[in-house]
Amino acid sequence: MGSTPDSLRSLRHRQASVAKSLKPPVWANSPKVRALLVWGVLMISTGLLVITLFHVQIVKSPTLQGLAKSQQMTQFRPFAPRRNIVDRAGHVLALDRPVYTLYAHPKLFKLSQDDIAEKLTSVLDWSATDLLKKFGEGETGIQIEYSLVEDVANRVDDLQIDGLELIQHQQRLYPYKSLAADIVGYVDAEHRGQAGLELSQQNILERPQQTVKLKRMGDGSVMPDQVPTGFLNQDDLQLRLTVDTRLQRAIQPVLENKSALWVRSEGR
Repeated sequence: MGSTPDSLRSLRHRQASVAKSLKPPVWANSPKVRALLVWGVLMISTGLLVITLFHVQIVKSPTLQGLAKSQQMTQFRPFAPRRNIVDRAGHVLALDRPVYTLYAHPKLFKLSQDDIAEKLTSVLDWSATDLLKKFGEGETGIQIEYSLVEDVANRVDDLQIDGLELIQHQQRLYPYKSLAADIVGYVDAEHRGQAGLELSQQNILERPQQTVKLKRMGDGSVMPDQVPTGFLNQDDLQLRLTVDTRLQRAIQPVLENKSALWVRSEGR
C-alpha cells in the first residue's frame, strides 16, 4: 500500500520540527556566554576552596596542631633502678639487676612449633614436650619465663625466632638471702618496699625518674640531637649500713642454736 502525498508532507513536517527543536539556541554559541560560564565555574571552585582553607586553617587549626605535635613528640621515662644497700665493708646486701620476661605468640611463628621448641631447649631449662604443651595454651601472650638473666635473654634473642618477645624489667636481688634480712626487708612485684629498710628508706633508695619529651623522625625513631645531655646518667649513691656481714655470719649460727634451745626449754 503506497503512501499518500499528505502523509509524506506530514512526515517531513514532523522531521523538520524535531531538527529545529534539537538545534542549540543562538546564545549558546556566543563566545561571551561561554566565557561567563567558565568564569562562573572558576569562581564557585575558588569560593569552595577558600571555605575549605578557612575551615582547616582557622576552625580546626588547634585540633590539627595538637594531633601533629602528638605524632612528632614522644614521652620517654627510663626505668631507674633502686640504689644498692651495702654493709660497712661495702658488701652488697641488696641490688637491682635487669631480667627479662619471655613471651610466646604462636600465631606469629614462621617456623613449626616443633622446630622452635627444639631450638629453645638449647637455651632454656625446658624440655621440647613441655614447651609444645605451653605453646598450645593460646595464640598469643603465653609467658614462658618470668625472670631470665641477661645472658640467657641474649642467647634467646640471638636465635632470631619470630613470635618470641622479651620484655625487660628490674629484679631486686639479695645476695646474702636470710642474712640481715630482718634489717634489709624486701620489695614486692611492683618494686615497692614492704618491710625493713626497703620500706622505711623508700625515698632514699628510689632514684628520681625524669620524664622527657623527645621529637621523633618520620620513621618513628628518636632524633638524637634532642636527647638532653646526661639524661641516662645515674648517680652511684648507695645506702651504707653499720652492719658487718662477716660478724653477722659468725654469730648467726650461735643465735639460731640459742633460739632453738630456748624453744625446747619453753616446750617442756
